[in-house]
Amino acid sequence: MWVKTVTVQGTSVSFLYTNINIRAGDQWLIASRRHYQPLSTGSGEHLQPLKGLVGSWQDESTNEKSGAADFAWAPGGDAIFGHYAIRVDGKPAFQGNPSIDWDAATASIRSRSVEADGSISNGTWSQQGDFWVIATNSTLADGKKLTATDVITPTGPDSITFQSKDRKLEGGATLPNTGVITLKRIGQPGTAQ
Repeated sequence: MWVKTVTVQGTSVSFLYTNINIRAGDQWLIASRRHYQPLSTGSGEHLQPLKGLVGSWQDESTNEKSGAADFAWAPGGDAIFGHYAIRVDGKPAFQGNPSIDWDAATASIRSRSVEADGSISNGTWSQQGDFWVIATNSTLADGKKLTATDVITPTGPDSITFQSKDRKLEGGATLPNTGVITLKRIGQPGTAQ
């Protein structure tokens, strides 16, 4: 999901929109686009503890894996939109577009992400001391279910770590914890465009 802002004679209107893209030869074309009018719910105050996440982040590791992420406030401040990409051996391995908002029904911060491979993840966020724990439930592209505990830890004003732990596939198979990824802030976007 993306945000487009149109300004006509000094008046700005922002829309959420989604695209369905198709590949034609060596090009990606937009097959369809749907616009949604964002409504401010005033729930952005509940996301203020996550304001330190807003920005552009880069993994500074020099190993075979690298990552980058961008997080920006949605117009109105009621959500945070993001994008992340992880490369392995220089090739794209994982990428997704999470959105983070406040769920008034459960009084919790939640996230949803659609991954490039078709996987869908839902997370419930809780702050524990200086770090964030995200209880994640995913449906993988092959239909299998995966649960995990993702941990984001600020390690300085412009650095965070990320690790996924306690990963279990439907049926009881346990996957190893991921390595700790250290990300450094390289930019400060304001609002998703």
